[in-house]
Amino acid sequence: IYDSCIRVNGLIGDLFEFSKLESSEYKIEPMRIDLSEYLREELSVLLPLLDSAGFQYDFNIPEEEIYASFDPKEIRRVLHNLIVNSIQYNREGTAITLTAEQNEKEIRVILRDNGIGMSKETAEHIFEAFVRGDCSRNSKSGGTGLGLSIAEKIMKAHGGTIELNTAENAGCEFTLRFPKKESKI
Repeated sequence: IYDSCIRVNGLIGDLFEFSKLESSEYKIEPMRIDLSEYLREELSVLLPLLDSAGFQYDFNIPEEEIYASFDPKEIRRVLHNLIVNSIQYNREGTAITLTAEQNEKEIRVILRDNGIGMSKETAEHIFEAFVRGDCSRNSKSGGTGLGLSIAEKIMKAHGGTIELNTAENAGCEFTLRFPKKESKI
């Protein structure tokens, strides 16, 4: 009963977030932030999860500042979702790499794992609501299928995108793209 309550509570929370993002009244609260430092701080919170899952990790975050305008709470949700998904869907020993980079037009955060990947058919629909990477999973073993749909909506609200490059047994690579623009904040 307790486990069922936890799952239902998670579903209700995700449905609330999903419906909030669908609302025309939804607004992000962007701030001009050094993305390099932000990523270091967020990843330090996630290290215990990666360690307990037996994952290897490598973070390629430049020492130089990369300023971007984003809502830190919402981007935290995207990052945490991607890493938790990687842990839930992959085996111990999986390696995760996170890279932050920029050019004249955009800022990219690339999260790559060498895990099980997913089929082309699943990947084509993975950002739709209630789609999960492993169709064989039941409600006891996983999430609601809303996390990546929520992540996509958050990235769109920032004027950016989230993209997936994957193949079965070839891992997943998610690329978050933020437009580079001058901030008046």
